Amino acid sequence: VELSKLKALDVEIKKKSVKSKCVIERGDWKTSDGRLSSNEKGAIITYSFKGKQAGIKAISNNTSGYARIIIRNSKNEEVINTWVDFYSKYEYSSQKFFSPVMKISKYTLSVEVMGHHGVWSDKSKKTFGSTGDFVVVEDVFIN
Repeated sequence: VELSKLKALDVEIKKKSVKSKCVIERGDWKTSDGRLSSNEKGAIITYSFKGKQAGIKAISNNTSGYARIIIRNSKNEEVINTWVDFYSKYEYSSQKFFSPVMKISKYTLSVEVMGHHGVWSDKSKKTFGSTGDFVVVEDVFIN
């Protein structure tokens, strides 16, 4: 196969926001500029949806930490359980999580603040990394 003859596939992802369906399950979540944020360990927000895929758009910056993302099916069985690192030295907004394609069904997506963040040091003991545990969710999309 000649690489010059390959072309990108046009893939349309029909995503629908479920941001308005957010339920604060536990902890202190603040709303600002349409974003939900918390740095409280164990704080959880959930989104119920019917579809086959879910994605999270969020903010990364130097005060961000880890979040656990869990997707449960209609029988309350875990389909996905993963951690996502929201840290970045510089602030930006992007897709932080995108699930694999699942069978079309009813699901609940949970975002939990883990209360941890990455920190590392060099040989001189200078520390680098996040200074906080914030998780800032801008939107949740389903497909």
